[in-house]
Amino acid sequence: MEDADNDASLRQKNYEQARDEAQLAITKGQKAGKQAGSPAQLVLGQALVALGQDEEGIDVFNVFLKQSPLHPIADQVRSLIFDLKARSSNSASNGSTTNSEMIMAPLDTLGALPDSALATQTWRPPNIDDVKPAVASGIACPDETVIEESGRRVQESVHDIERFAAIEDLFHQALDAYGFPVRTEK
Repeated sequence: MEDADNDASLRQKNYEQARDEAQLAITKGQKAGKQAGSPAQLVLGQALVALGQDEEGIDVFNVFLKQSPLHPIADQVRSLIFDLKARSSNSASNGSTTNSEMIMAPLDTLGALPDSALATQTWRPPNIDDVKPAVASGIACPDETVIEESGRRVQESVHDIERFAAIEDLFHQALDAYGFPVRTEK
């Protein structure tokens, strides 16, 4: 959820807040032992670039690429680094500065989130065919014994049910519109 908050601050062009939230998310992730590149690094890099801190932003992007070189968004990050370096070299040779925000194409930081580890239909009970019981080959089923034992169990069930006796009491109240009893029957 923090990554979405970081991204929202970035898209609202509140770059200082996006930077601070991304740094906090990265710190929390490191404490939790997450080593892979996170979307928070992408937000931090973009926020730094938008604040005019291109070199720091490039460093953050490089850390992301080092931690996740095969990430689906890695090519976009490499392209962004290339564009930032080209812009830095052009502005250094021309002696002019350009608006960081205008050249930077936004990265899809939410696309950098890992896929959910949850199954899509965890609520459903397993299908009868999902699990196949182990069957030993060469062993015959004692079908006469199975039929005899199941017949005996049915007879026991019938005998047990015959021993039950029940008395039912029914109490009914009709209520008016305010919930007060109007009529009672037993």
